[in-house]
Amino acid sequence: MKHRLPILFAVGTAVCWGLYGPILTKARHPGLPPLPPPEGWSAFKPYVGIGLAYLVLAILGGLIMMRVKGDTFSFSGTQAPALKWGFAAGLLGALGALSLTSAMTSFQGPPHAELVMPIVFGGAVTVVGLHAAISHGQIKALMAVGMLLTGIGIVLVAANTPHHKKPAGDAATAEKTDSAVQKTVSNAPIKPILFALGTAMCWGLYGPTLQHSRAPGSPPTPPPDGWSPFKPYVGIGLAYLVLAIVGGLIMMKVKGDTFSFTGDHQNALTWGFGAGCLGALGALSLTSAMSTFTGKPIPELVMPIVFGGAVTIVGVQAAIGQGDLNPLMGLGIVLTGVGIVLVAGNTPHGPGHKPVETDPAG
Repeated sequence: MKHRLPILFAVGTAVCWGLYGPILTKARHPGLPPLPPPEGWSAFKPYVGIGLAYLVLAILGGLIMMRVKGDTFSFSGTQAPALKWGFAAGLLGALGALSLTSAMTSFQGPPHAELVMPIVFGGAVTVVGLHAAISHGQIKALMAVGMLLTGIGIVLVAANTPHHKKPAGDAATAEKTDSAVQKTVSNAPIKPILFALGTAMCWGLYGPTLQHSRAPGSPPTPPPDGWSPFKPYVGIGLAYLVLAIVGGLIMMKVKGDTFSFTGDHQNALTWGFGAGCLGALGALSLTSAMSTFTGKPIPELVMPIVFGGAVTIVGVQAAIGQGDLNPLMGLGIVLTGVGIVLVAGNTPHGPGHKPVETDPAG
């Protein structure tokens, strides 16, 4: 199979990022609606937990693996793109993570990852395709059809994924809970949807930005003249250090949060850190995907696999968790997959590599 390693790494990112949203729902205050600070907490408290995960995995882990891989610790000169573009991709990732955290904490009722994540990933697929079409000055009809099918599939997945478990107990309690959930879902949750679209925009540009961070050459030059995927991964971690940890702590102060992460507030850090670990592992897998193409990296191939796979994982995880698989959700997953294949197969990839010219006399 052509591009086997990049595709495998893309699948790894899909698994991690597909579980990101469901884990992050546990990081918000349990109240309905969630209590604000100081009794509860803002979106910035679990966001700090996400940043700490990147500090551990991307910065500390990345530096250790740079040593193992024989990387130099220079981030200047010819090595500068690793840090510059890794940091830029990390900024997009961190802003998307903040927007996603805000989406999960802005539901008045129970948070619905199965509503938010299809919007995030489906929107991101469209952003990737449009970015490529604009960059290369062309858009194919089949790519547009793929985007349409992806959108329809995402709507079906979001509308037919089980949203809650029916409570045990008397029928009156169950009816009351059903009524509350129906009211929450039917009253278009505008704020979570807008935050989800913000995440889609940021994460849709994540891969196209990250492609610039790999070492030059086809295949990329290994260390010490080039670099491993762990060098730009450190740059991603530094972006989270700046935005999620430093920025998050500042915004916690602005929002009136306490700086306690124990007792009732422990979930904010525990589940924020858990979601951050999934995000960081997914980011490493995505960085590896971009670095393992033998020719020019193709984010238009990788990102639809990432986001489409993640949509499927969100839906299947919810179906398994609730013990209910709606046939329309299955149809939505299939349509999303078909749409992603069409987008990936018909997105402009740019001109091929010119063969290296040799001197006929030499």
